[in-house]
Amino acid sequence: MCSRSPHRKQKATPTFLVFSHRPWLLRRAEEIIVLKDGSVEARGQFQELRAFFAES
Repeated sequence: MCSRSPHRKQKATPTFLVFSHRPWLLRRAEEIIVLKDGSVEARGQFQELRAFFAES
């Protein structure tokens, strides 16, 4: 395949799912999704969620 081809392969960024009750483990996550009773309660980055739950 030609390097100028629009169909050349791009390096994929891996996706990881991490389940944790330890907040320090989630600090570097790009996105955190908080589940409660099987439904999404909140989603965002660590600092956003920390502020959100501090207000609750």
